[in-house]
Amino acid sequence: MSVPARALGLQEGYSQEQWGPWCSFGMLVQQAVAELSWQENAAQVIKLFKEHSKKKEGYLSKDEFVTILQRYPCCKETHYPSAFFELFDRNEDGYLSESDFLGGMLAVSPLTPHKLDSPSGQLRMQFIFLYYDQNRNGRLEVEEVATMIEHIQQLHGESCSSAMVDAKALVSLYSGPFGFAAFYDAAQQRMLNGTSPLLRTQQDLLEAVRRQANDQNESGARLTSNGSTKEDPLASLAGPPNTRANEGNLSPLGNNATGNLQPHPSLPSAALSRPPSRSRSEYRRDQGGAQAIALRVVRSLMDLSGENGAGWRSNLNLVTARELVVLCDAVVDLLRQEDSLVEVAFPCRVYGDIHGQLLDLLEFFNAFSWPDKRKGD
Repeated sequence: MSVPARALGLQEGYSQEQWGPWCSFGMLVQQAVAELSWQENAAQVIKLFKEHSKKKEGYLSKDEFVTILQRYPCCKETHYPSAFFELFDRNEDGYLSESDFLGGMLAVSPLTPHKLDSPSGQLRMQFIFLYYDQNRNGRLEVEEVATMIEHIQQLHGESCSSAMVDAKALVSLYSGPFGFAAFYDAAQQRMLNGTSPLLRTQQDLLEAVRRQANDQNESGARLTSNGSTKEDPLASLAGPPNTRANEGNLSPLGNNATGNLQPHPSLPSAALSRPPSRSRSEYRRDQGGAQAIALRVVRSLMDLSGENGAGWRSNLNLVTARELVVLCDAVVDLLRQEDSLVEVAFPCRVYGDIHGQLLDLLEFFNAFSWPDKRKGD
């Protein structure tokens, strides 16, 4: 049954055959904020927006947007801020509204779940579609689908040689243009897998703000010449101190892409440091690097454990032996940097005495919420 365009917050003339479940951007942002209990974070993001909105009241120019991402670096590559601005600037007028900025940063955050049937997941899917629709004609050409598949394969450390063949085969399954309806259906039916790591910053913007505030606090505490420390100018934005050990080190982006692709927000930038005994070529042969592997495992567990039934419990083929070694090496590096006693901020939940039982831990997360919901660590 056709859904009226007005019910989706869209203008009349909307084609459900081409756009399918596409929803109003403003409506999705509001629903995603409510879904993720992101009201406090949203207020902090808007405050950050207002502090940098100088050129045109109520809007961010490209320079102002780039300044925010440079001041609070949540993505390492210098070309990412410009790419994100052009994506968030939906009406292409050179400015971002509060809603543009809030919705965009929420969608590309590595903390935002990628569940397609949720408002936040659909918001991400709409941004991903817009990003790859380079000519803005409302559909993905075979070449654009191939580029997406190539990026997905790179993020998973796979060969990209079959991207065009796979793209042609996928598009051929749908009659008419490969619009958002076909793209969304292909992802739902798992004919197009691996979209979760696409289009994400390496760190959540507010986490970058908090980290900088923490660094300044620690730096100020070392200044003892006058027996006091200065008030942190970022404290109003930082919110509760972030005490997650090395949380920012696990990036959702891949780390071993090669070739001559143009800069893309989802492509690799920096790798986890490796022991000196491992050569660069050896590291690049790892399946996407520890960061990409870790994200893939976590997202897979979230998706699997949320399914009905218990069949997934006996068929957890999450990593290869090679990938397991890569993860272990990375964990060793992280543990070396941590204290044996870790401080955490309240409120928090501590799950102990599980003796390495992953399934028990997943049951706890499903019952009391996953850490990415910002309700516990």
